[in-house]
Amino acid sequence: MFTLTSRSIIGVPVVMFLAGCNGGTDRSPTTPSNGGLPSGAMVPSGPIPTVTALSVNVGSTDGGTPVTIRGTSLERGATVTFGSTTVGSTSWDPRDAPGTTLLIDAPAHAAGMVDVIVTNPLKQSFRLTAGYEFVPPDSFDFNGEWDGVTTDGSDTVVQFTIRNNVVVSASCRFDLSKTVPLSTAVRNGEFTSSAQDAFVFSGRIVAASAAVGQITGAPCDAPGGTHTWRAFKIAS
Repeated sequence: MFTLTSRSIIGVPVVMFLAGCNGGTDRSPTTPSNGGLPSGAMVPSGPIPTVTALSVNVGSTDGGTPVTIRGTSLERGATVTFGSTTVGSTSWDPRDAPGTTLLIDAPAHAAGMVDVIVTNPLKQSFRLTAGYEFVPPDSFDFNGEWDGVTTDGSDTVVQFTIRNNVVVSASCRFDLSKTVPLSTAVRNGEFTSSAQDAFVFSGRIVAASAAVGQITGAPCDAPGGTHTWRAFKIAS
C-alpha cells in the first residue's frame, strides 16, 4: 500500500508517495514484448525500431544473401541478429527516407527458421519472430536469366544464363559488351568457369533470386583485375 506524507523544502510543501513495506511493487518500466530484452529490464532511451518487411526471408546456409530490412526508426549503426549470429555491418539506401531501411548480407547459419532482431545503437530493439529461414544452397532453382552489376565501384554490368543447372553463357559490359559461351555445372549452389582471354567467372546462388560472385574485368573493358558482383534472377 502507499502512504501519503508531506514535507517542506525551502518553505514549499512537497507531497511524496512512499511504498509501504508490505506489498510494495517495483514500478520500473519494462521493455515491450517485442523488444528482445529480459522481462523487467530497464527500457533504454531512444526510438524503438520496428520491422515491417524483409526483401528476402529465405536464404542460403552459406550466408551472403542480400537483405533489405524495412521499417521505422532503423538507425545508422544498428546491428541485426539472425538466430544466434549478429551482423555488425549495416548500410542504407540514400534514396529512402531516413530510418526506413537497413541493407545487410545475411550471415552463414545452420539450417532452420530463426528470429531476426534489429538493435539500435542505444540498445532499443525489435524482434521479428521466425522472420527468416536458412536452407541448403542446393535447394534453390538456379535456372533462368540473371542480371547484375559489380559492387566494387567498377560499374560493370554482369549477365549470365543457367539452363538445366549448367551455366551456359556469361556476359559483361563496361564500354563494350562481351558474351562468352560456357558449360559449367552448378554444384551445391556454386560454379567456377574460365574461357579464352583470361575470362574467369565464378559465383554462388544465395537465394531463390539472388547470387554473388567474381569476374575478371579485362574482357569487359573494365579496369583490370577481379571484380565482385551481385545479380538477381529476372526470368526463369
